[in-house]
Formats: sequence, C-alpha cells, structure tokens
Amino acid sequence: MTPAQLGYCIKGHELKRKEQDSDMWHFAGTYGISALIYAIDRCLNGKKARSEYIKKPVSILLEEESKPKSKESNEDVAMFEMQQRIKMLEKEGSILSPS
Repeated sequence: MTPAQLGYCIKGHELKRKEQDSDMWHFAGTYGISALIYAIDRCLNGKKARSEYIKKPVSILLEEESKPKSKESNEDVAMFEMQQRIKMLEKEGSILSPS
C-alpha cells in the first residue's frame, strides 16, 4: 500500500468515526434526554407526572411531518381543476361547446 492510499484510508476512517460520533450524539440528545426527563419527572411528581417518553423514533416522526396533510391525491385535485375549467369554457361558449 502506498502512502497516498494509506492517507485515503485514514481519511475514510476519520469520516466514519465522525459519522458514528454524530449518530451517538443524536441518540443521546434525543432518546437519552427524553428518558432522563421522564425519570426525573416520575421521581419528583409521582402519579402527577405529565412527561412522556418518545413514542416513535425521531426519523419516523420527521417522515410523518413531511407527508401532505390532506388525503386527496394530486390526481384527484388535478381532475377537479380540469372539470372546473371545462365548465367555465362551456359557459363562455368557447370551442368545447357544440355549435
């Protein structure tokens, strides 16, 4: 292995370690803090505690948040708009209406 190739391996290993560090920070930052807050609230307030542990993974919550809110598909909306345009053109007496 040449020194250049060895340098690339070292840089790759450093990038991998940075990614692992970031993942662990994310894990401890979200799940660890949630568990800590839940435990402290239960210890101090007992049955009156209001905190809850995270019910779903953060990645799933982000996916759900990015989904469209309405249940209508884009095709349904496009069909409705086309029908409205056709009705408007028929009222105006344009090319679509038979003469």
